[in-house]
Amino acid sequence: MVQTGKPFWSWSYEEWAETITFAYGKSTKTGEALTIRVAAYLLCGLLIIGNQFSPSQMALIIFGNDLVVEEYERLALIVFGKDGFGYWRSPRQDNRLRAALALARLVNRNPYLEALTIESLQATKPLLTKDYQDSLHKIVRVLMHLHILRGEAFANLFEPSESAA
Repeated sequence: MVQTGKPFWSWSYEEWAETITFAYGKSTKTGEALTIRVAAYLLCGLLIIGNQFSPSQMALIIFGNDLVVEEYERLALIVFGKDGFGYWRSPRQDNRLRAALALARLVNRNPYLEALTIESLQATKPLLTKDYQDSLHKIVRVLMHLHILRGEAFANLFEPSESAA
């Protein structure tokens, strides 16, 4: 606050991002940068990604471990379960699905699967790399399976060439 001459709640996105970058430059092991991200999110409504951003870790801090794990396992049971879609479960698939779901919940500012909307998922999609967008496909399929989203959700979120793949 001293350097900018204004209280942190009136900082711009760029000022928060610069502070996070500075914190990473000092040390990546202190947790300072993650704490700054959480403060920006909770106090100013800013979700600052990039530069070693971990949506899974941030969601655990903001929404609480028990709720984040419970909602993830509910989704994962359908994606990977023998009575669900039956995708092969590996640590890599788990991590991607967990990160994509965490980011979607952070964008939506709500930890519950039922709260996810087409709009929040559309806002999440461009923040994900292509590999993680595959996990978003799975999330949308689960939300449709649970009747949280309707059938047109997939078409609204992904171009026809993507949904055919």
